[in-house]
Amino acid sequence: MSTSENTKTNKTIAKNAAALFFRTLFTIGLSLYTSRVLLLKLGEDNFGVFSVVGGIAVLFSFLSNSLATATQRYLTLSLGHRDVVEYKQVFTTSLNCYLAIGGLIIILAETIGLYIVNYVLNIPDSRLLAANYVYQFSLIAFFVGIINGPFRASIVAHEKFTYFAYTDIWVKILKLAIVYIMAISPGDKLIVYSALFMTVSILQLTSDKIYCHYKFEGCRYIRYWDYGVFKSIMTFSGFSLLRTSSDVGVNQGNNIMVNVFGGTVASASFGLANQVWGTVTGFFITVQAAFNPQIIKSWGEKDNNRFNSLIVNSSKFSSYMVMSMAIPLVVNMPFILNIWLHDIPEYAIAFCSVTIFSCFISATVNPVNTAIMAIGEIQKYQIISSVILILCVPFSLIALIFGSPLAWVYIIRIAFQVIELFFCSGYLGRLANFDRSKFQMIFIMNVIALVFCIGVSFVAKSMLETEPIVTAIISTLIGWTLLFTFIWCFGLSNSQRKMVVNYVKHSKTIHL
Repeated sequence: MSTSENTKTNKTIAKNAAALFFRTLFTIGLSLYTSRVLLLKLGEDNFGVFSVVGGIAVLFSFLSNSLATATQRYLTLSLGHRDVVEYKQVFTTSLNCYLAIGGLIIILAETIGLYIVNYVLNIPDSRLLAANYVYQFSLIAFFVGIINGPFRASIVAHEKFTYFAYTDIWVKILKLAIVYIMAISPGDKLIVYSALFMTVSILQLTSDKIYCHYKFEGCRYIRYWDYGVFKSIMTFSGFSLLRTSSDVGVNQGNNIMVNVFGGTVASASFGLANQVWGTVTGFFITVQAAFNPQIIKSWGEKDNNRFNSLIVNSSKFSSYMVMSMAIPLVVNMPFILNIWLHDIPEYAIAFCSVTIFSCFISATVNPVNTAIMAIGEIQKYQIISSVILILCVPFSLIALIFGSPLAWVYIIRIAFQVIELFFCSGYLGRLANFDRSKFQMIFIMNVIALVFCIGVSFVAKSMLETEPIVTAIISTLIGWTLLFTFIWCFGLSNSQRKMVVNYVKHSKTIHL
């Protein structure tokens, strides 16, 4: 790729990242407020029921998530070939695959999943009927989301992230609106909320389908069947299934263990921690979503230098974003949760604090996963990485049986995430001449910097004797000053520092 083309694609990445970032700022603010109102209106027990029962429906998402990875890869490569016919064929095959997987999920969910809801989960008898309604509505919403997979993948492949920026804002506004509708409804609030939540999913599918139909010529369902294409996508999805199933299995396995050992209040805290995880993840995903199509395309174009550069930069910048968020959140978690929720459920502070470190590791390793998916040699990688992650479930169960605090389910998961990070970077190094030692050293330095900045902020907080909000601001500013100094001195290359300086100078010139 020429220098001018690199500059153009870099601007595209920056533009898309900016659109997604500001979208995320707005939607996360709405999400946090919505979660607070939802907890107040439903109560801890109902919120816990919604969290754990809805989680069982999501438990089967590993099947569709594996297809999402494959669909994204094949659509992006087809787009790079500039072949509309090929794109239509891949799109049609992908949609057929989604329909088949969706049917399989419904069968599993209405048998195994239904048994778990009624006979395994710790749900009060008085709320069991409502829990079954929640489960069925969640399944419908989930199935609708499955069907939407190829349309969302097409939007990403075309890098039309401004569409996501607008539609996601409206979806969040609708989700806030249904909380207030639920609050004034005369019926069972948990059932009403679940039904309205399902309706929002249907509206989102409708919007995405209309947009793709009118914007992208390739998003047409045609009369087409090619066993070779079907087998290729399903084979890729089959190995991706191992990784996605381990991710979902670990999260929902921990969810079930927390419910069994701690009850519905603990499940409510786990649900809140997932909200925090989703909030923090939402920020670094905005960066990585802008990088991912370019990572896949650069591999397809055999531009190895750019391929490696995009991986490292995506990992670094998304990690720095999480680190900057971790300082105020971890140091001031009780204060923040008190403002957010007013009445803080038991375990919430510990769960929400520890989950941020899990987000940090995910932000670091995700671009490596994207790169391996782009290359396509995933069989051995998926098997080993999946085994590494899923091992944290039995270890967590043993820890809880022997009386460890519930927060240990997160701590053990983080330990296995670190192991997976070192394996993934090493595996990519063997596939694509990736400098794994440099990548791993960057991660270690970031861990040291994050722990040091948080530690100093905690010390500063303990020494301050002012109003809570003043203490939170000062301790955060101290941590940020240390972190940004580290990033400037050690995290940015010379060319990146020059770009920042030039941007600041240019901004001042325009201002004057």
